[in-house]
Amino acid sequence: MKKALLALLCLLPLLCAARAEAAYKIGVDIENQIVTVYRADDDGEDGIVRQMICSTGRSNSTPRGTFKLFTRKGVDREEWYYIAKFRCFVQYPTRIYNDILFHSLPYSAKDLATLDQTALAQLGDAASHGCIRLYSEDAKWIAENCGDGTVCRIYAGGARDDELRLRLLGSTYTTDGPWKSYREFLGWGEGGVSRASEAEDIRALQTLLKAFGYYDGELDGAYSTQTILAVSAAQEVLGEAPNGLASDALLAAMAGETLSPSTRATLEPGMTGPAVRALQKALNRIGYFPGTVNGEYSDALAQAVRLFRLARELGDAVSADSRTQTEALAAAEAYRYPDGTKLVLSMTSTPVCRLTGAKSLQLRERGTSASAALRCYLKRGETVDVLEKGETWSRVLVDGTEGYVKNFYLTFGTRIRYIEQYIEP
Repeated sequence: MKKALLALLCLLPLLCAARAEAAYKIGVDIENQIVTVYRADDDGEDGIVRQMICSTGRSNSTPRGTFKLFTRKGVDREEWYYIAKFRCFVQYPTRIYNDILFHSLPYSAKDLATLDQTALAQLGDAASHGCIRLYSEDAKWIAENCGDGTVCRIYAGGARDDELRLRLLGSTYTTDGPWKSYREFLGWGEGGVSRASEAEDIRALQTLLKAFGYYDGELDGAYSTQTILAVSAAQEVLGEAPNGLASDALLAAMAGETLSPSTRATLEPGMTGPAVRALQKALNRIGYFPGTVNGEYSDALAQAVRLFRLARELGDAVSADSRTQTEALAAAEAYRYPDGTKLVLSMTSTPVCRLTGAKSLQLRERGTSASAALRCYLKRGETVDVLEKGETWSRVLVDGTEGYVKNFYLTFGTRIRYIEQYIEP
């Protein structure tokens, strides 16, 4: 009897420690692919301490039900873990049930540069083999804060909330973030403009954000996730905490045009504002736009944008997407020619081919045999330069790598290129 009592007394500290660690409870919403961590004593909105986007298992491979987290020593909650079955590494695994874990997105090596980009693109959709994938910082937080015994409920059937999903793809909610409460994270606030504002005031905010290049959505008067993300980006430039709530200071900075324009949003003919003016100024400096810098996206600016895009192989269009604006601003910054220098564009035609007959095609070292050494793959729809067209095989250039592909799978054509030349006075 004394031995049994002594054994129980020895176990008490461990039991108490496990109970103390269970400061949180976790909900995994499969419908929305969202993980929510609550305080253990409050699973309502006021009890949310962290909320994050995830990827559960495809084909219903993530089990539903209520589980308690536990740890396999030397394996779980470590910085790196190798999953031999799928030949990949993940970070900060936390065990839910059997081999079902919370963990980061997969990597091909113990190197952050080897992140699986396909898995990243699929985050927010059911894409795993059953485990629950998270951003690394979210997986780490669970591993470090949700101890053994933490209750985890995995469920389906909740209402779809695409606005919240989009918000979480851009930013995990944490109680130590720039927002003060979960309501503020969702866009509800006092003062300035927020979800609580009238549609007319929100539409006026969206109009300003679009003029400055931060907002790319519709002027619908709804304080959507797109609006919140645009406001957050503008706040960062202004030096404010990026909580997504449009403060009076931000509104004043836009009204007084003291806020620097952004390249986040696509600019199109008919638009006006500081972002258009910045694009005009850049294209004017490098010789593409000879017109007046007045902030109006005129036909002349549209033609200048089209020529710049063609010269930089950014596509044949008159709109200026984020990449076009960024490259134009960078070119203007690097421009060092003296006043009076003129831009001359010359046009050349080069032979190209495009893979149309298969999903992928192997680029071979030699064009004499299908067993020749593999260089890389050509993907369906990809267009590459033809260096030498043969009767059966052609020598092509793929991202700086030369090799041979079989003509049977290719469609041949030409690519028009514009060459920039600056003539100094």
